[in-house]
Amino acid sequence: MSPPSSAPTRSDAVRLNRLAYEARYQHELEETDHGHIALMHDEEVVGVYDDANVACEVGSERYGSGRYSIVRIGAKPQSLGIFTFALT
Repeated sequence: MSPPSSAPTRSDAVRLNRLAYEARYQHELEETDHGHIALMHDEEVVGVYDDANVACEVGSERYGSGRYSIVRIGAKPQSLGIFTFALT
């Protein structure tokens, strides 16, 4: 039997990105970029975009499917349940 993988799942990555956003970036970005889209990878904001589709395209090109998440700056977090995987 192989040991359990320590690599984070997609939902773990989304959750960790959201926690990092709230702890380190939310206050400043809500003052400067409210309504824009933050592209996150490995718990870092790596870009801010006007359009969610553009942020997703950049995230996919740079990091691959499921290796990034996006946050609408100023929006309350929403749980999409199983559909979260369709966005990551």
